[in-house]
Amino acid sequence: MPTIWFYGDSFTAGTGLRFEEFTDKSSSNFIENLDLDDERYWNELWFLSKFKSWKNKYSNEVFTSLFSKKLGLDHINRGEGGASNDRILHKVFLDLQNFKSEDIIIIGITRYARVLVPSSMKTQHMTNAGYDKINSKSFILEHKFSVSEDAERAITNYCYDVLFKNEKSIQNYYLSLFKQIRKGLLTKVSRVMIWDHTYRKRYEDITTWTNNKVEDGHWSPDGHNDFCNVLLDHYESKQDLMLSKKPSI
Repeated sequence: MPTIWFYGDSFTAGTGLRFEEFTDKSSSNFIENLDLDDERYWNELWFLSKFKSWKNKYSNEVFTSLFSKKLGLDHINRGEGGASNDRILHKVFLDLQNFKSEDIIIIGITRYARVLVPSSMKTQHMTNAGYDKINSKSFILEHKFSVSEDAERAITNYCYDVLFKNEKSIQNYYLSLFKQIRKGLLTKVSRVMIWDHTYRKRYEDITTWTNNKVEDGHWSPDGHNDFCNVLLDHYESKQDLMLSKKPSI
């Protein structure tokens, strides 16, 4: 039976609804000995605490599970919160030897200005540093990622002075890269679908879903369901590239 492999950032991982990436050793966000059934983790860990009112109740309502269920196929979710495009492709390459000819690969492209920085603190994984554009000249690095002030400033300046000022060129580079890699993957698997981060704002988020009780921009169960239906429409009509022409870094 074919397997559907999903790759992408937190929207693919199902942040806010699904938390298995923290127990997945292939993820940079893997936490040793984390027990999602242990109440104390939901109270003590900042990235879990705001979701403790529903915990893993909606983990099967992430679009990866919904899409696979509708096709009646098994799936593997390699989504990773905070992942850069380089990290996403890195995970695809790590799984390359495991793909079968009948498998399906679905890749979500993240924002183009995310930067991947190898972490000496966690040598078996890569850590992503430098995130989405915000109003002030500041970036929030991952809580477990430690760099000097000079290094943090250099990463920030690179994102703003190079990436954000060359939006179209950066987008064209990554779109071309993903398309070329898709061609290569199609020599090993049956389908490769690619969608980009411009779909993020089109569907209901957790903030709206909870009436502002939990502020989080990731998709709610309804948001995941709506995106799943769009993905299914493209799958059935064999439109495997879901990409915006307008740069949004």
